[in-house]
Order: sequence, then C-alpha cells, then structure tokens
Amino acid sequence: MINNFLIENFKQLTTTPENVEQLKKLVLQMAVQGKLTAKWREENPDVEPASVLLERINAEKEQLIRTKRIKKLKYLKDSISKEIKEKVPQKWVITNIGNVISYRKGKKPSILVDKKSKEYCIPYIDIKAFEKNIIVKYTNEEKIVRCLPDDILIVWDGARMGLTGTNASGALGSTLAKIEYYGILKDYLYLFLKSNYELINSNPKQAGLPHVNPGLLENMEFMFPCVEEQKAIVSKVKQLIAWCDELEKKIEKRDAYQEKMMQAVVKNVLTAD
Repeated sequence: MINNFLIENFKQLTTTPENVEQLKKLVLQMAVQGKLTAKWREENPDVEPASVLLERINAEKEQLIRTKRIKKLKYLKDSISKEIKEKVPQKWVITNIGNVISYRKGKKPSILVDKKSKEYCIPYIDIKAFEKNIIVKYTNEEKIVRCLPDDILIVWDGARMGLTGTNASGALGSTLAKIEYYGILKDYLYLFLKSNYELINSNPKQAGLPHVNPGLLENMEFMFPCVEEQKAIVSKVKQLIAWCDELEKKIEKRDAYQEKMMQAVVKNVLTAD
C-alpha cells in the first residue's frame, strides 16, 4: 500500500528542502484520508463507528445553539459528493466540517498599551503574537474575544489567511478567528485544517482585504474516525514529520559542506599559477 511505500522509502524520497516540504504536505493529506492507519484498523476491528461520535456531536451542537451559547452557521449545507463518499475508510464518517465546529472572529480592544502592568495584563494576540509569539500590546478590557492555549486559531484576513496555529492565550485580534470544536481530537482537527491551508488561502472572499470565505470553510468535506484512531493518526504524523525535520537538517548541513568545497575549488583555480 502507498503508506507502506512512503514509510519504507521515506528517506530516499527527499533530496532537497523543497522535496521535504512537499513530503510533509503529502503526509498530512494521507493522514486525514485514513491512509496511514490501515493496519491500525485491521488490528482494532471492534472500535466504535465514527457515525456514533457524529450523532453525539450533532446533539451537543444543537443544544448549544438552542441555548444561544453559539450561533448557527450561516452558510452550512449538508452536501457531500458521491465521489468522496466512496473513499471513506471503514468505520469512518464524512460530513461538512461546519457540523463539528463553530468559529468566532477576534476583536481589537479600544484600549491597548505597550507595557504590561497589573492593570493591563491581558496579552493582545495580533498576527505578530500569533506567528512569532511576540507580544507587543496589552489590554484590560473584559469585553474581548478571549483565546486559550487549546483553541485552534486561524488567520482570517490578509495574504496569510487560512494559516492555523495553537497555544496562544489572550485577547484575540481582529484579523484572527478561533475555531471551537466538538467531540473531535484537537490535534486531528488541526492536521486537517493545516492540510487544507492552500485550498482556503487560494479561494478568498473578496471585499477589499481578502479574507476567509466562510461558505468554503463551513462546507469543507471532513472525514474522521473514532477518537482512538484519531490519536493513532496524530502519533504517526508526529513520527513522520520528525523524520522530515531530521532530513531537512541533514540536507542543510550537506549543502553547506558542498558550498564550502565549491568555494575552495574556485579559490584554488583563481590562485593557480
């Protein structure tokens, strides 16, 4: 199978940093299609079907909407193509991702200061804080969209829209949004969103500054297994990405050595009698 070929020939498939990046993307795609855990499913035939998990998620979301704790998604449709349904692995389920998530845009506080103090102690999570973990502004307002480390954040506006990240805590900025999820393992959902960055980024909703198309986001076709298999997938991806990072370092060292050798050759040629 393709996943066995990938694992067995992993190091031979990468010869440049560009190849490594492409391989990382392939790993993510295979992960969320169930192609990395076929053997796991053979070894664990008695797990709960993901359709049962989806029923629980739907019930939870309906209750949250009914009690007005979250809003009903505006663009969500129940439309899954026949072609994709045929590709769903055994005991997995497919649905529009809007059925298992909600999202909330950030908001810029009216008061922001440059220095942290007892009064102004809430970090402002703007794009710089999101991408580089550099906090430059603080606020003390209560009426903010607060994000926590377990939230998945997504760049909503600008050239980097669709980029996702986690582990931020503070007042969420206006160019970001947080993804709230129900019943799905955070790390598995993060892998899915990360694997779809190019799709989201290349299909903006144009209205001045490009931003995430909510209709596209809400209706992305999302396949998932039971939580136990989600954990197995995340573990496998971490292993493969670690190998990728190791290869990247070796390639960089090799390229640096080759450049030194080339410089020495050129120097010898230029100074030869």
